[in-house]
Amino acid sequence: MFRLFFMTLLSFVLSLPSYARGSGHGGSHSGGTHSHTVRGYTKKDGTQVAPHRATNPNQTTKDNFSHKGNVNPDTGKVGTRMTKSFLMVLLCVLNIFLFQVSYAREPAPVNENQLIEHRHYKNREGRDVHSPAHSKDGMPPDGATAKCRDNTYSFSRSHRGTCSRHGGVMAWLNSSDRLDKK
Repeated sequence: MFRLFFMTLLSFVLSLPSYARGSGHGGSHSGGTHSHTVRGYTKKDGTQVAPHRATNPNQTTKDNFSHKGNVNPDTGKVGTRMTKSFLMVLLCVLNIFLFQVSYAREPAPVNENQLIEHRHYKNREGRDVHSPAHSKDGMPPDGATAKCRDNTYSFSRSHRGTCSRHGGVMAWLNSSDRLDKK
C-alpha cells in the first residue's frame, strides 16, 4: 500500500511542469529566437564558466540544448539529459510492474486438512484470509507465511499486524520452509 502511495506521489511530482530558469548572470534575449547569450562568470567555488548560448526560459524541456533529442546549434553537441516525459513513461511502467509483482506473490492455497482450527477473517484489502491455526503434524502447512509465538501458523498476506493476537511473529516462512517438509 505504501509503495503504491509513494509511486503515485512521485508520478505527480514529476508530472508538474518544468520551468526553465534564466541564468541570472546577464545576457541578452533576441526577439524571435529560442536562445540567448550568457556572459562568462565565476561560480562560488571559483570555477570559471565561459560565455555560451542557452535556450530561453519557457515551460518545456523539449527545446533545451542539454536534453536528449536536441542538438546545440552552436557546438553540435547532442543533449544527454532525459526529458520529464521520458521519465514519466519509465515511472509508469515501473509502477505497473511493481504493482503487479506485489500481487503476483499470492500464497499457496490453504489445505484445511492440515489444520486444527478453521476460522477466517477479511484483511485490509477485503480478501478472505485463514486465521492463525495449529497444524495437525506441527509442520508448516501449505500457504503459511509466518509462525506465531504461540506455535500457530499465520496465513497473513502482509507483515503488518501478523500474529498480533498470538504473541507476535516467531519466524517468517518462505516457500522453501514449506517445501522442505515434503
